[in-house]
Amino acid sequence: MFLKKVTLLRDSISSFREYPLSIPSIHSMDQIELKKSVTFFVGENGSGKSTLLEGIAEV
Repeated sequence: MFLKKVTLLRDSISSFREYPLSIPSIHSMDQIELKKSVTFFVGENGSGKSTLLEGIAEV
């Protein structure tokens, strides 16, 4: 069993001004589909990779 999709539930967010939702890549995200059993998150420092993974792990 693999994670297939991550969806940002915008209706349950009170403010996009606070971290981590203030990170542009997280703020602009609606949904990420993960089509393979192994997924790589690649991006520049500060782009939200670790924050996204921590959020997934939390839920």
